[in-house]
Amino acid sequence: MTACDERSCTRDRSWESPCDSNGWRTDGPCHRVDEEGALNMKKVLIIAGVALLLFVLVTQPESAAGWVRGILGGLRYGAEALITFVGGIFRR
Repeated sequence: MTACDERSCTRDRSWESPCDSNGWRTDGPCHRVDEEGALNMKKVLIIAGVALLLFVLVTQPESAAGWVRGILGGLRYGAEALITFVGGIFRR
């Protein structure tokens, strides 16, 4: 097994060989495998989603207002249905 220090190697979470049963690479130089790439992608997707939302709000405010009204109407309908359900449980 290749000797690795904390700074240069971390556990390999992939299902690829060659890793031992604890997830450490056993075939040569250690390559840092971390979750920073996944976190960066998540940040990029969140920023892109917010940018798209702002773009739609600025370029099509009437349509965006309709979307918001539709979403709030659906939430209201769901809340009323839930209240009716819970109220029906406690009525005799």
